[in-house]
Amino acid sequence: VNNRLEDFLELLLSYKECLCCKYYSEIKIKELIYLLRIIYPKEALAMFFRDAISYDSSFSHYIIHNYHKYNNRADLAAAMHMTLSSFEKRFKLVFGESPHRWINKQRTNKIYHALSVEKTPLKELATRFGFANKSSFSSFCSRNFKLSPGKIRKNMQTRNNKKQNCANE
Repeated sequence: VNNRLEDFLELLLSYKECLCCKYYSEIKIKELIYLLRIIYPKEALAMFFRDAISYDSSFSHYIIHNYHKYNNRADLAAAMHMTLSSFEKRFKLVFGESPHRWINKQRTNKIYHALSVEKTPLKELATRFGFANKSSFSSFCSRNFKLSPGKIRKNMQTRNNKKQNCANE
């Protein structure tokens, strides 16, 4: 790895708590692309990213941007004009895990992000993420994060207050 790229990655890892910020992540992605274009010739980048820009890129792009619109894997497979079996095989080949597991990870990450940065009432978050009630939402959080939704928010507020105090000093 090029020294400039290594420095970038080390700095990125030192601020990993900021990565949940959409805007920070977008800026860092643009910065990474800029660095890659400076350091490596187009041919080397094409070889490196060939899998990402292959035939499966349209498949993965559709999944990433639309999975949340479907109630289940069968509906998503049907929308892509595939049988459930062929969809699941291709999905596992492209994403490296089952659709069920990947979708749950995405949902879990979005829930954690919402709890961390939004002040939306928990009942509204439960509804937004498809839970029948606040209790089932709390159970989901406890099972997946080992913390209640309220505790997650409290921890993030404490962390943000510490950052604010450091910035003010």
